[in-house]
Amino acid sequence: MAVSPPKVVEVIGKSGSGKTTLIERLIPEIRRRGYRLAVVKHTSHRHEFDRPGKDSHRMRQAGAEIVLVSSPGMFALFRDVEIELSLEEILTHVPFELDLVLAEGYKEGHFPALEIYRPPVSETLLAPGKENILALITETKIALDIPRFSPQATVEIVDFIEGIIRLSFSK
Repeated sequence: MAVSPPKVVEVIGKSGSGKTTLIERLIPEIRRRGYRLAVVKHTSHRHEFDRPGKDSHRMRQAGAEIVLVSSPGMFALFRDVEIELSLEEILTHVPFELDLVLAEGYKEGHFPALEIYRPPVSETLLAPGKENILALITETKIALDIPRFSPQATVEIVDFIEGIIRLSFSK
């Protein structure tokens, strides 16, 4: 039996709107339901995840294109890239045995998305201009014909993700 790649749901919105906080709330509920998941976090800022002075950083500085670090509790891959990888390229590194990927911050993506809208942080809505936005996460009353959830409605949001994305995996 072929294994299919995990389903992807984007969580998008302006910086400071609550994307990370929402994902932190969703993860335990998704895991409680038996799903295995990954989170891909996009940032527009250059970060050095591999700190100077660490052996892995020294190996990259010496010329290794990829450095893999493994310990009893964690595995990490450090790779310098000339241009930012697309979400699709990043997803090729996600194991197929996972059920779901929550992708934070990919506003230009095309996967099913939840938009967090929180005025005054959010000046304008990305929906209705993007067809992949399936629901709004907001406390604000919005006159759009798509579902709206409170950011605190964790169970209902995960129910929605299950229904729309049809996570019909054997657990």
